[in-house]
Amino acid sequence: MVTYSDLIQFCIFIVALVGLIYQIFKDNYIDQREIFNIPECHFKQVEGGITAEVTIEQNKERRVIETSGNGRLDAVSNAVKLYFGISYELSVYEEHAVSRGSSSKAAAYVGIVKDGKMYWGVGIDEDIIKSSIAALVSAGNKLAQSENIKEGREERIVDIMNYVRNHYKDVTLDDLADNFNLSKPYLSKYIKENAGITFQEAVKKARMKKARAMLKESNQTVESIAAYVGYENVEHFNRLFKKSYGMTPIQFRRESR
Repeated sequence: MVTYSDLIQFCIFIVALVGLIYQIFKDNYIDQREIFNIPECHFKQVEGGITAEVTIEQNKERRVIETSGNGRLDAVSNAVKLYFGISYELSVYEEHAVSRGSSSKAAAYVGIVKDGKMYWGVGIDEDIIKSSIAALVSAGNKLAQSENIKEGREERIVDIMNYVRNHYKDVTLDDLADNFNLSKPYLSKYIKENAGITFQEAVKKARMKKARAMLKESNQTVESIAAYVGYENVEHFNRLFKKSYGMTPIQFRRESR
């Protein structure tokens, strides 16, 4: 026969079990800060998207990365990619309230994908933007640990790649060399050694990323998108896009909607 004391003991056990499960969840998906943290962000709405100043903290040192994106979380994600020199897809983003009232909190869930593997992060805060950034930080730390990434790139290569990403439409190697006071041969070699890709590949990557976002989020024609990102020849643009993503721009638009 179950006694009142047995019920009390069972309830205590359930409460302890729930607490343990939450602590495991918190340790693995919420409090991931071993490699880096993002303590501060400032955003500005501009034509065509968002610009951001993202402060990345690592080993008690802070660096501000100026970047842009289609939205706030995309801009922060671009800063992380620039800082570490990594590539991933921001694949999943969900949010919901976890409490009600004047001090209610929001939970954000972020999933990022690299080489077919998903990395999850969760953030909880009264501010939905802060909870979203916290979720991205947790997911990014899990990715960094998995890839054995321990340090951000040196400031110069971050600035160079950021310049290319922000001027992808018409940037040339001459422009870049003049802007950073470097010779073209040295700059080409420096980009290849520190970014792992050539200058031309960096420009193409930035153009394709913007084109993909426009295909997904706008109703502009493929021809107008190609011209916007810097390709007057739409057939050339189609070939480059298919080589980058394994499908034509039209196919991508159909699958992303």
